[in-house]
Amino acid sequence: MLPNGYNEDYIISCCNLYGMIHKKRILFLYQQHHPKETINFDQLDLNYLASKFVYYEKEFYIKEAIFINREMSKHLDETNGKPFYVPSLVELFSYKDEFILQESQEQKELFDMVKNLKDEVIASNVVDDVMGFTQIGASYHAILNHLLDYDFTPKMIDEITPLVSDLNNNTRAWINNGYTAYELVQMHINKKNLNKYDPCPCGSGVKYKYCCMNKVFIGEGNPDLYYEDVFKITEEDKRNLKQKLNRENDRILFHTTLLKDPSMHDLIDDLISKDLTYIIHYDPRLIMGALVKVLFDFNDIPLKFELEEKIFRTLQIWLKRSLVDELYDEIMNIIDSLDLPTDDSIMKRLLSLYSEHNYIPKSDIPKKKAFDYLYSLQKTTLFNEKLDEKLEVLSVDLYRSSLKDIPTHLYNIIHIYPLAVPAIHFLLEFTESKDEETLLEALIYAYEKTRTSDLSRIEDDFYQTGDHKIYILSLDRLAFIYKHKNQYKKSYLLYEKIINYDKHDRFGAKESVLICYLYLNMMDKFTETLSLLEENSIYTKILNLYVLLEADQPFIHAYLDVKNKYENTLDILCGITPEDDLLSEPEHFFLDDFYLVLIGNHGFINKLKQVHIENIVR
Repeated sequence: MLPNGYNEDYIISCCNLYGMIHKKRILFLYQQHHPKETINFDQLDLNYLASKFVYYEKEFYIKEAIFINREMSKHLDETNGKPFYVPSLVELFSYKDEFILQESQEQKELFDMVKNLKDEVIASNVVDDVMGFTQIGASYHAILNHLLDYDFTPKMIDEITPLVSDLNNNTRAWINNGYTAYELVQMHINKKNLNKYDPCPCGSGVKYKYCCMNKVFIGEGNPDLYYEDVFKITEEDKRNLKQKLNRENDRILFHTTLLKDPSMHDLIDDLISKDLTYIIHYDPRLIMGALVKVLFDFNDIPLKFELEEKIFRTLQIWLKRSLVDELYDEIMNIIDSLDLPTDDSIMKRLLSLYSEHNYIPKSDIPKKKAFDYLYSLQKTTLFNEKLDEKLEVLSVDLYRSSLKDIPTHLYNIIHIYPLAVPAIHFLLEFTESKDEETLLEALIYAYEKTRTSDLSRIEDDFYQTGDHKIYILSLDRLAFIYKHKNQYKKSYLLYEKIINYDKHDRFGAKESVLICYLYLNMMDKFTETLSLLEENSIYTKILNLYVLLEADQPFIHAYLDVKNKYENTLDILCGITPEDDLLSEPEHFFLDDFYLVLIGNHGFINKLKQVHIENIVR
C-alpha cells in the first residue's frame, strides 16, 4: 500500500518535470510505474499541492510560474503534439524538490570553468541559473543576458558561451515535455536513418532499440499528445462574462447611474473587447468592484470610503479589497483609454510633488549611512491614505520609466513620505548590500503601519495578492540576515510572522525558526513547532534524536531511524569524515541550518559519536 501523500508527491514531481500536465497523462505515467494501482484525483489534497506551488484548473495540474502568469495557453501551444519523456519512477521522484535538477557532464564542465574564472559560489549560481531558466523555457538569448549580471569580461563570456549552450541543450525543459533539446533534435534527425541496433543518438551508449527508440514515439497517433486549449478565451466566454458583469452592475446601478462619461456599460463594453487573459478567471463580483474604482477614476470623482463600503457590501466582496485593488491595476493596464505615463509627465508629477511639500530634492544618494534616518522618520510619520495611494502609483510609474536617476527620485520620495512601501521596495533593487538590512526593516515597518486592515484578516491566498508577497519575501530575507548575524531574538519573531501569514509555509519558516528556538533555549516553542513538520523529514528525525539525547532518554530506535536514511550526515556530525560532498541536497540544507547548533553541544555529539562509532565497528 502506498503511503499517505504519495500521490500528491507524484503529481508535484510531474509538474516540476513538465511544468503543466493533464490528468490523462498523469494516469498514463502512473500506470507505467504502478500497473496495479490508480489515482483517485478526488481525494488529493489541493492545499498541500498549493503549498508546493502546484495548482489545479480545468483538469490540469500547473506549476505556479505558469499559473500565476496565466501562460497555460502558451504552454499548450508550445508542447502540443510533441512526444513526452517517460522517466523511471526513481528519476521522476528526483524532481520532487523543484530546486534539485539532474546532474550531467555539461553541468560539471560549466561549473569547473566558471569556478576557475570566478569562484565556487558564482559557479554554482551560474549553473543553477542556466538550468533553471532552461527548465521553464527561457530563451538562450535571455539566459546569456542574465549571466551579464555576474560581471564576466568579454573574454570570459567567449569562454563560457559554448558550455552554457551545451548545458542549455542538455537540460530537461517544460516546453519539450521533459526532453532535452538535444534529445528531440537527434531523435527526429536520426529516426529514419537509424538501425535499431545502432548506438542511441542521445549519447547513452546503449543500443537505440533498448534506449530511445520507443520513448520518442510514446503515444504517437494518440489524442493524448494533443490537449484542447480550454484556457483560451472564446467569444462565448466573453459573452458570459459580460452577462455576469451586467447582472452585478444592476445590483449597484443606483450608485453609478449618474456617471456618464464613460458609463459603467461603456466601461464593460470596452473591457470585453480587450485581452482578458489575466482577469477572466476571477469572480465577476471582484471584477465589478475593480470596475467601480476605474469608473470613478475616469469620471474624475473621488470614491468616498462610505460609498465604496456600501458597494462592496452589496457585491459581497468587502473582505477582499486586496484582490479588488490587484484587479484594478490589471484593468487600468488593459483598457486602451488609459494613457500610459510618459517620462515627461512623470517628471512633471515629481516636480509638482517636491513643490507641494516645499522639498528640495537631493541630487544623489549619499554613499554613507544613506538610510539610517528612515526608522526615526517613520515613527513620527502619520499614515496618509491619499498620499500613500498617490505615491504608490508614482513609484510604479517611475520604476517602469526610462528616466535617469530613478533611485535618487525614489530616495526623495521616501524623504517626503517614509511610509511609501513601493518606493522602499524598488530602492532595494538599486542599492548596495550594505543598505539591504536597513531598507528591509523600513519596508516591513511601513507595510505594517499602512496595511493594518489587511494584516487583521489573513486569507489562504494572502501570499499571492497585492503587496503581501513583497511583505512575506522581505520578512524571510531579513530573518535570514538576522540569523546569520546570530541575532536570533529578532529572527524568530519574523519567522513566526511568516508562519502566521503564509498558511502554506512556502518558505520553510517552520524549519528555519527551529534553530532560533534552540539557540534561545525556547524548548516549549521548539517542541510545538517540531511536531508540525513532516514526520519523515531530515529535520524531524535528527531533531527528535537530539531531544531524546538531551533529556537522557532511550534513543536507540530514533538513532537507527536516522542512520538508515542519513548515515552520511551522522558521519560528518561525529567527525568520522570532514567531507560534506557525500551529502544529498536535503542533508546540505540540514547542515546549513542546524550543524552549528548540534556541533556546539558537546554532550549531544559525544553521546551520538559513541553509539555511532560502535554501530559502525560492529
